[in-house]
Amino acid sequence: MSMLLLVFILLLNFHVALCSCYKRIFSFGDSIIDTGNFVHLVGNSSSSKYKEPPYGMTFFKQATGQMCDGRVLIDFYAQALHLSMIPPNMPEQDSGQFSHGANFAVLGSTALPASLYRGFNHTVWPWPLGRQTGARRRVLGESLILFGELGGGDYISWFNAGRSREEAKLFIPMVVSTISNFLEEIIYWGAKAAMIPNNFPLGCLPSFLSRFHSKEPKDYDENGCLKWFNDFSRTHNDVLLMEVNRLREFYPAVKFIYADYYGATMDLIKNARRYGFGNTLVACCGGDGPYHTSVECNEKAKVWGNPDGFVSWDGMHMTEKAYNFIAQGVLNGPFADPPLLRNCSN
Repeated sequence: MSMLLLVFILLLNFHVALCSCYKRIFSFGDSIIDTGNFVHLVGNSSSSKYKEPPYGMTFFKQATGQMCDGRVLIDFYAQALHLSMIPPNMPEQDSGQFSHGANFAVLGSTALPASLYRGFNHTVWPWPLGRQTGARRRVLGESLILFGELGGGDYISWFNAGRSREEAKLFIPMVVSTISNFLEEIIYWGAKAAMIPNNFPLGCLPSFLSRFHSKEPKDYDENGCLKWFNDFSRTHNDVLLMEVNRLREFYPAVKFIYADYYGATMDLIKNARRYGFGNTLVACCGGDGPYHTSVECNEKAKVWGNPDGFVSWDGMHMTEKAYNFIAQGVLNGPFADPPLLRNCSN
């Protein structure tokens, strides 16, 4: 079976936004850019906390199914490209009317098949990269294809299950190969421009800092992040960049943008005061623990202040302000090679 399930989208309304260098965005990924697919899939189950405040409090003034206090990365990319915010695909999948593209990203998505993680003592949602839908050649050729970040869900699933850290390194080539194979299939179906972000620094996530707390000072870097997990993220990113460079040589007619989410996040953490942030390693929404992750972010959780003063929103996902900073670094540099707005396709 093909890695990409070729479910053709019947795009009936090819409205082109004036001044946009891309006519639409199609995105694939996980909770970092999920704009409502997960909450649509789970309906009214107990997992639908993302439908509740304080999610969405900053920009939308209501919960929209996005894992943030406001806009996420894909929203900022769409606005910079003079497109409407990209809708989630799942609620609209039968209409086929995606005038500005569609977002297939779902919380909990992995690059590798979900069956690989069955038996772990936590939920893995069955929406790996291979199940996220594609589009026809002409439409893809006019669009920006946005990938994730991808791979983070795979590693988080592994680590949260208490599995071996050293064994996790064996997954890196598999994860990167899966991303690359998916990219090549998208290219085969007509994609001409793709943005591939690297992984965030896992060792700086409040949820990881709480779960994997160490009594050994040597396990932390000068920023208070866990060294081993950040080293792991950098290893993934190095392998991913090598693969992106290989694809650049093999497909010279395709534009590849390598987005450095890791570097942008570390810049925020290292220069917090310059950018108006307080403690960058605690969540804005959560409980009373040292990293505010002792309870989940929901209607019963505490909001510890204005989200603009925090990098992390709920311990796993960032605030709108942090996402905006990262997006600007990708759009204009220096956190993309090349910067997205310098790589437009007219």
